[in-house]
Amino acid sequence: DQDNDQDTQGNKAVLPRKSVGNDRKGYILTLQWSNCKSKLAMITSNGNMCIYNWEFKLIHHRKAHETLGLPHLQWCPWDNQVIATCDNKSLKIWEVQEEE
Repeated sequence: DQDNDQDTQGNKAVLPRKSVGNDRKGYILTLQWSNCKSKLAMITSNGNMCIYNWEFKLIHHRKAHETLGLPHLQWCPWDNQVIATCDNKSLKIWEVQEEE
């Protein structure tokens, strides 16, 4: 379908651009691009939060939650270095910095 292979600016989409293996960190339950579109965050089935940069290099990896009834994450609308995660029991605010 020609309508579905263009992005919002009308540019031809070429997908997938990159494939990222994440098997050691658990199955992906939810993911979201940052507002500036330079980072991709995900929460995995074992409670980890993984954030990749625009080159799909893992830049942040932390245990976010112990229980994962309905995990969710949301980037701060005014600061692309801040992300919130939650599960059924808690909300956490994270500052995202590239790890060495």
